Amino acid sequence: MSTKFRRVIQTVDSHTEGNSTRVIVGGYPPPPGRTLLEKRDWLWRNDDGLRRMLNFEPRGNGMMCSVLLMPPFSAEADISVVIMEQDEYVPMCGHCIIGVATTMVATGMVRAVEPATTVRIETPAGLVVCEVLVDGGEVGATSFTNVESFLLHRDRRLAVDGLGALTVDIAYGGDFYVFVDADSIGLELSPRNDGAIISAARRIIPAVNAQLAIRHPERPDIDRCYQTLFTTARGTAGRHVQTVVAPPGALDRSPCGTGTSARVAQLHARGLLHRRGGLGRRARRGDVRAPARHGPGVPDRVPPVHPRPRGPAARGVSNRRRAARGPGADGVSQCPGTRSLGAGR
Repeated sequence: MSTKFRRVIQTVDSHTEGNSTRVIVGGYPPPPGRTLLEKRDWLWRNDDGLRRMLNFEPRGNGMMCSVLLMPPFSAEADISVVIMEQDEYVPMCGHCIIGVATTMVATGMVRAVEPATTVRIETPAGLVVCEVLVDGGEVGATSFTNVESFLLHRDRRLAVDGLGALTVDIAYGGDFYVFVDADSIGLELSPRNDGAIISAARRIIPAVNAQLAIRHPERPDIDRCYQTLFTTARGTAGRHVQTVVAPPGALDRSPCGTGTSARVAQLHARGLLHRRGGLGRRARRGDVRAPARHGPGVPDRVPPVHPRPRGPAARGVSNRRRAARGPGADGVSQCPGTRSLGAGR
């Protein structure tokens, strides 16, 4: 008896400091569309089943992200990507970009050059330039120069059900983040306190989008804040201890590239980051170093920065993801509150 699969997708898996990235390398053609955003939106509206199949159980997990590789639209780029997370089609994702660049060099999609191979990736947020270290044919750590990152709102008051009045910042590092002082609300940032951290983030994000104007000044399509970054003063000297909650409700295991970029922009805007300095950041798992390159700025704004996060990606197995017909064919999310993004097929 033979089984007829609805589709078979070829992928390569990696993880960046514990966060999974599943890169689609075959079995799925580029979606219709004249631009990268049109292709992303077509996928969102017409075949969201691909995201669910690859990211959700039983093939994925609560932190699995997948990335579709396509020919670039920009002459400056080697590849363009659609980034699919648990709850969003996101403009940018640092751990995914590190995973993509590492996978492309490790599998020969880009010729490895020692000591560093450059991979230029066109994301919905803009061009991101990666450098993958190569030594004796072995792929090492990857760094990337991110898109312009900046502080959008500073010291804004926010009324949050169950938490009261908070003072928050909103910063952009390829995605928008709301910055919350965990100490001010008595929230301990530790793995054993996962439930309370996630619960607080689920209360904060709806309040942010309802009460504050969230829109990129040059990209009106980037108009939503969906991630919470909690900070605490309870850290060691020279390290910023932070926790990111990714939707619909999981702690980011990596130091978080876009969150770190937003943090660099926030500290820079507050005058707390030296021009030639950097940010040593400790997250739930791992460290990252994020020096800042300063951009030309936009009138009436603090000049943006181009952060350069760096971290390793461990490449895993290459495999085929098969979807049979019937219940669970498109995957099942175990996280409550997952957004319905498209009809799927």
